[in-house]
Amino acid sequence: MPRRPPQPAGLTESPPFPRRSHRLQSRPLDLPQVVARNAKMLQEAACSDPQAGEPAGRKRKTMISEKVQHKTPLAKKACPSPLTNARTSDDSADAFILKGSNPIVRFADSEPLEPVYVLRESEAAIRAKAVTPEFLCAQASAAGIAEGDIRKVSRPPEALPNMQPKRRRSSITPISRQGYHYYRYPLRFALAFAFDTQELSKHLKATGQPYGHDHKKGINFLCDTLTIELGVRHWNGFASFPNENDKTHTVYMFIMSESDRPETLPWPEARIRKFQEIVGVKGMLPSVHPLQPKDTYRIVYVQGKKRKLRNTQENQKDQPPAKKPTPPPPSPPPAARTHVTTDSMRPRKTGKRAVHFEDGELEPIVATPSPMERAQAVSVEYLASQAAKSNEPESDIRKVACPEEAQPRLEPIRIEGRKGDYLRYPPIFILAYPYPITSIFQHLQARGRDVEGDIGLTLAALRKRVQAELGMEEGSGFVKSTSDEGCTAYVFVASWSDRPETLPYPEARIRKIQEILMVKDLPSVLPYRRKNKRL
Repeated sequence: MPRRPPQPAGLTESPPFPRRSHRLQSRPLDLPQVVARNAKMLQEAACSDPQAGEPAGRKRKTMISEKVQHKTPLAKKACPSPLTNARTSDDSADAFILKGSNPIVRFADSEPLEPVYVLRESEAAIRAKAVTPEFLCAQASAAGIAEGDIRKVSRPPEALPNMQPKRRRSSITPISRQGYHYYRYPLRFALAFAFDTQELSKHLKATGQPYGHDHKKGINFLCDTLTIELGVRHWNGFASFPNENDKTHTVYMFIMSESDRPETLPWPEARIRKFQEIVGVKGMLPSVHPLQPKDTYRIVYVQGKKRKLRNTQENQKDQPPAKKPTPPPPSPPPAARTHVTTDSMRPRKTGKRAVHFEDGELEPIVATPSPMERAQAVSVEYLASQAAKSNEPESDIRKVACPEEAQPRLEPIRIEGRKGDYLRYPPIFILAYPYPITSIFQHLQARGRDVEGDIGLTLAALRKRVQAELGMEEGSGFVKSTSDEGCTAYVFVASWSDRPETLPYPEARIRKIQEILMVKDLPSVLPYRRKNKRL
């Protein structure tokens, strides 16, 4: 029989498996003894050579026996807290060496541990939560900086360059060579009051705010008041986005100040106090929120660039020397224009038929008038005289007057969009009274028609009266428009049509508008286009 091959040194010299009586000790081993024993086991296992002294025929059997017998795992790391229970084999000191066979990733004593990052929130949200309103209030009081206009969002001057948008061009370019350019705004931080629309509506109803019983009218009245008092308008003191917890709800954010860093946010005391007074949240402080403004898109024409081929050195050697450009021959004096040369008298270059004019005659230019020019060309006196000549009976003053032949051309068109179908309204012309809301309030206040000297209550009472007496609602005789400068105006419509010269002149409705607004002015002819309606 062949001789039994010698066992590897790592197996023969390792200590025998301890019995249960040895493993049950009265007290656990000290931490230095456990670490020393683990280090000794690792050193002996590293020095042993399993392949030493094995014959070729017994290689597979020896490896199997080694795999079965040498099943003791590597030593675990020492626990920083001392062991307290050593009554079972699982908690004994030797069990740290002999327990388990799962592979474990270990680091050397001199190797630092790898850091573990748990990203539960975005970095911007973490930075925003790290800054408290109390810190910003104390920092503003210590700085002693004078407050600015409460109608403007406070921004530190050193943060303005970092908040400017960058112009970019999208990768999608249509065949018409019109590149899609847009402005990308950087991330910023805002000190703002954020409310869910449902919770805000319940608050307005509980505090007895005007129109608080109606969800839509109450919030619209609040936004109108904030626009008048604090200059709050979309993306300039106001932002809206879906609620993260419930996508069906919308969050309204009323911004007090902005900056590129949360710790540099100003604390506009007067603006915050005014907002708390209007909304009725005097004990509530604003919080810091990360804010990402939406990209602003626009289309600009991009000129095509000619590609220039670079010549190599060999091609440059083969090319002849460049000739000097010769001046063009002098052109003959212009002859008198006697006839028109049509396309048939010269070789065709394109497939379109055109009329060419010789030297000395200019081509006629036909300029299409703009809607505003068309509206200004028709006077109110002309419309009044046309209405007097027709002798048509006036309709109900609670309805916007419109000629019958123009009604089919005022109907919207259904358009299929990427986000769903919507109705697009054609441009129309209106006979109306447009006034800024501040001018309306000052006009009514001077005549003693204001409500408690408050602009919001005065405008709310005016809208309620025109709705009751003239049936004016938003989109049906009443228009609320905002200019690019942020100025809000009310437009009271008397009549509309598809053409300015066919506008009716409802005398009774106009007289009633003059009575409510306490004016004697005549209405104006204006172009108007209703907003698209999402289906």
